[in-house]
Amino acid sequence: MNFERGIDPKKAMDIGIKIYRCGHCGTPTDENGVPLTGEELKRVTDIIDEIGDSKTELLHGDCCINDPYYNRIQVTRDMALDAQDPSLEGEWI
Repeated sequence: MNFERGIDPKKAMDIGIKIYRCGHCGTPTDENGVPLTGEELKRVTDIIDEIGDSKTELLHGDCCINDPYYNRIQVTRDMALDAQDPSLEGEWI
């Protein structure tokens, strides 16, 4: 993990330590999207509890990688036009 045990959470954020969370479910993760466990999870949760999560970076976590609900995409205008059906724009697939 990218922070040390016992470091003050506010000081940690000031020196550039990053906290990562899954953008879908909010689970704290490492920088690669792997959910944290044990002591690392506790330390990150304590930091988030103290400073909030306005400074967290969201990413696609491994915790949601196989969840079909989170693996959907929204049809863009270009995608709808490519499919020759403009009514698909904005739909989730």
